[in-house]
Amino acid sequence: MNEVTPDQTYSWQVRLSARDPQKLYSILFMCVLGAFAGWLLFHNVTFALIGFVAIGASTAEYWLPQKYKLDRNGASAQCGISVSAIQWSDVKQVTPDERGVKLSPLSGNGRMNEFRGVYLRFNQNKDQVLEQVRMSTTHE
Repeated sequence: MNEVTPDQTYSWQVRLSARDPQKLYSILFMCVLGAFAGWLLFHNVTFALIGFVAIGASTAEYWLPQKYKLDRNGASAQCGISVSAIQWSDVKQVTPDERGVKLSPLSGNGRMNEFRGVYLRFNQNKDQVLEQVRMSTTHE
């Protein structure tokens, strides 16, 4: 794959629910259960709605598409309204695994590594993503 040029962007998306769509029914059931608990405990539609939305929002990574983008400036991951991004100049550590690659602004291993950086999930494009990351981090 060619290096990302200033006018190019490499992007893809991953939908975790496509791997096991039956889990969507469990999520919907838990959302309804949360709404029922809100109604039962407070006898208020607002609290029922809060229960439904809280569970739906906390599981959004599973049922919403996750969009990833690599460009000349950096990498970003978006799920709904949540966006994580990192500039190539800030990447200190690249840690690939079987499902994706973590771009971290921290060097070395520490307690904060899990909570900092951007995780890019693969969608049958592991080689392309790793090559783009390699080229982008070595040219900075």
